[in-house]
This record gives sequence, structure tokens and C-alpha cells, in this order.
Amino acid sequence: MGQKMDSGRIIKNATQFRESVMWLKKKYFASSKLRAEFFPVEWRSSLALDGDIVESITQLNVLNLRHMLNASAMDIMYYTSPIYGSEIQQGLTDELNRLYSMFVARNPNHNAKISIIAHSLGCVIVYDVITGWIPQMYQQETGLNSHTHDANCKGGTIEPKSRLNFHLDNLFCLGSPLAVFLALRVPRGHHGNHLFPPSLCSRLYNVFHPSDPIAYRLEPLVMKNYFRIAPVSIHSYNASSKPLYCDMPLEFIIPSPSPSETSPPPLLENPPPPQEKSWKKWSLSFVKPAVGPGSKSNAQTQPESPYEGLEHRLDYALKDTYGGTTRGYLSAMTSHTAYWNNYDCAYFILTRLFPTLELSSTPPDSSAYLPDFSLY
Repeated sequence: MGQKMDSGRIIKNATQFRESVMWLKKKYFASSKLRAEFFPVEWRSSLALDGDIVESITQLNVLNLRHMLNASAMDIMYYTSPIYGSEIQQGLTDELNRLYSMFVARNPNHNAKISIIAHSLGCVIVYDVITGWIPQMYQQETGLNSHTHDANCKGGTIEPKSRLNFHLDNLFCLGSPLAVFLALRVPRGHHGNHLFPPSLCSRLYNVFHPSDPIAYRLEPLVMKNYFRIAPVSIHSYNASSKPLYCDMPLEFIIPSPSPSETSPPPLLENPPPPQEKSWKKWSLSFVKPAVGPGSKSNAQTQPESPYEGLEHRLDYALKDTYGGTTRGYLSAMTSHTAYWNNYDCAYFILTRLFPTLELSSTPPDSSAYLPDFSLY
């Protein structure tokens, strides 16, 4: 799912990505009975929005450049508009539910897990559809005092109002600006677990190319100190050795602060029970000191560093195959639209949809069969 500039290519991109996954599965997991179906979600072309008013006021000089900007940057302006934002959300919601209904009608006895692969602005819209984000409602609930969704909170946990007719297992965000949208929406000091409600989905993967100028990281929004930690490096699909992602150590990109700076803030020392519950449901649990008879002192049981709070990583970076400043600029121009034909990206998503493929080089037997239904 992407903006207007992708509307004519979404079927082509979906086909290309499907073929990449099929080739990888045949090459590396030929005996596996696991199967993934991919369905394109083209939501943009059916929307009326301004009725091409913007096109009528566009100047005719450097027209190709202006058309490119209208087809990309203008969608962000449409979506942040109080007039058209809800229309875009509803258009995407209707298309997702329509595709799901068709799938269920043709496969009434299915037990498939459903994932969404979103691209660019599509990541933001999917997040808002699932969480029920409405800017005007948020402003009314927060008032001018920067409180966060108190009207919808129960025991400190936001209850999202998803408009989808199915449960979402995985959300893959490719080249996503979601983090910067969330950073600008929510007042400073209110970032954290409430940005990712427990029922959003089982896992979220923020996949990006290092040179993608549209992509932003999510982890520092969840835990501030993660700006010092490098995103997880996605393995090359043909690498001879692929360590499990859950076993990969943290890699610092900014030197670790002094011991006095690594002391966890009060919120991490004594997280409120409702927030702890929310983190656990999202698999983003904080490490909590043991309490009870015979347990060690608080100082002895605290995490050794403030970087031990995420149970599962969110940010995953593809390898940058370009080198040097000139090639870096070239990569920045092409990387945002290059996810669909990237075999490393396809292999990563395939092994996230079916984690058993990563656990062993031997493909799982037919008893482990579980079809997977992915929308993008």
C-alpha cells in the first residue's frame, strides 16, 4: 500500500514480490508445505478527494516534476487535511475488508493468519485505521493540557477501535514515515507504550533501507536510549550463516554513556501495572526487578543497562549496497521504491510469516501447514 504515485504500479509490485517469495521458497524450502498468498490493495485511485482541483492550479512549467510532487508529497497533505483524512482512512478500510470478505467466501474453512505489508504513507494510514486515530477527537480528548487519550483509557491502556473485520498478525512497514508522524502528534514526554495498543497486532516490523529519506526509526519512540543502538541488520538471503535475529547482540552506533547516565529513569524502575500489561501483550516488555521474600535488593536486580527493555526489536535495516557520497545520493533517490524487488526483504518477510523456517535449515513437515494471507 502506498500513495498515488504507486497506484498504477501496485499490481506489478505485488506480482514482483510474490514471484520473489516463490523463488526463495522453492530454492531454500522446497519441501515445505507452508504457503503464503499475497493480494494487492489499491485504495488510492477510487478516491475523489479534491476532484483534481490541485491539478487545475498546477503551473505548466517543469510539469513532469510538478506531477511527481503532486503524486507523492500531496498525498501527505491530503491525509493531514481535516477534510480528506477520514475519506482516505475509510477508502482503505473498505478495500481491506472487501478483500478479506472475498477470501473468506472462497475459503470458508480457512485458518489463515493475516498480515499487512504497507509502504510509505500506507503505514501511517494502516496504523490509524487499526487504532481508530482521529485527529479532531484526539485534540478534544487531550485538550490543551497534552493528556493522552484519557477518555478511551481503561486501567491505563488505550482500547483501540479497529475498523477491520479481522485480527492482524503482523504489520510490516516498508520505508515508513510512521515514527515521525507519531513524534509530531504526541507531546514530548508522552511517547511510549500507549502509541502501540495491545490489540494492534502480534508483531510489528519496521523495515527500511539506510538511505531511504522517507523512512524513520520506531524504537527510540518506545525507549529513548535506543537512539544509540543500531537497527537489526537484515541477513542477505544467500548468506551461508544466518544467526537468529532474537540472538543477535545490540550494536552501538553512538558510544554508550557513562554509568551514571545509564541508570534507568523512575518510570523504568517502577513501571505501573497497566503499562506493564500493555508492553507484555505487544511483546515489548520492560525488564522488571524481582520482588518478594528472598529476592535480591532492588539495586542488585536492576538491568545492567537501559538497553535491555525491549523483548523484541522493531527496527530492521536492509544492507546498503552503495558506497561513497555520490552513490549514496543515487541510493537515496531509488531506495524508497526498491523494496518490492529486494530478495533480502522478501526472505526476511517470508521467515517472519513462518518463523519455523528460520529455526532450522530443514523445512517443517506438512503437519505444520498453516496458510498465510498477506495484504499490501
